[in-house]
Amino acid sequence: MTIKNKFKKGYGLSIYFLRILTLSIICAGFFCNTRKAVAIFSPLNSKHISAENERETTIKIEYLLKLSDDFFRKSDFKSALMINREILNLYRENNDRVGQGKALYNIGVSYRYLSQFQQALTTLEQSLELANLTGDRTLHGQVLSEKCILYFYLSQYNTALNFCQQALELNREKDDRLSEMQTLDRLGVIYNAKGQYIQALEFHQQALDISNLIAEKYLQSRFFLNLSIVHINLGQFDRAIELNEQAIKNSQSFGDRFIEARAFQASGIIYIAFFT
Repeated sequence: MTIKNKFKKGYGLSIYFLRILTLSIICAGFFCNTRKAVAIFSPLNSKHISAENERETTIKIEYLLKLSDDFFRKSDFKSALMINREILNLYRENNDRVGQGKALYNIGVSYRYLSQFQQALTTLEQSLELANLTGDRTLHGQVLSEKCILYFYLSQYNTALNFCQQALELNREKDDRLSEMQTLDRLGVIYNAKGQYIQALEFHQQALDISNLIAEKYLQSRFFLNLSIVHINLGQFDRAIELNEQAIKNSQSFGDRFIEARAFQASGIIYIAFFT
């Protein structure tokens, strides 16, 4: 059995809800006659109340987005899914289609981490429709990159490559360096699965280089891990161990249990291969 076959990818919550105090219009003594009561509820005041409510919703969404980011970083994907469903509902209440597209994207990512691939694809299609409708090219590129890795998990490598190549063009068009390095890393994963290890190393290294350039340390854990996996397949175990140790150290510093677990799994593969 090859090293590659030995390696297996296997790649709640009580929602703490920020309660925003609802605004109240208090009828003080000098407002209690009919004429002044009508004035309080004039169209002008209604617009003011509406604006205040919109600001409160914006504050709530910002809070929930921070929670979502924390849950993703801690690999608590069920909680991230629940939070992003709530965010989606808030965007729908505001008829914010741009926000809806982004929330659907995050829901799709959550489904992917939970290995619910069909739900992920369905949700991402909805996100893509909204990205096209609103002209959000950045989101369009992100969705294509996410579809790339989904089709990789479904072992449809050529389809995955096609989506990644489209995504990379859009990432670069919008100068979206964060998405660009993720897409490059995914290309590396696909080429590694196809047994094209030199191309895989090149793409993973490009992703790591960009992460150093933009000081994105969190995602470096997976780049180190993916580079390590390629070196395992090349039989370069010393380099694989070195990279894997960096992946473990980095993932632990950020509390990324998802990558940490897979890095320890890779350690087992390395030592089995090295000593047998």
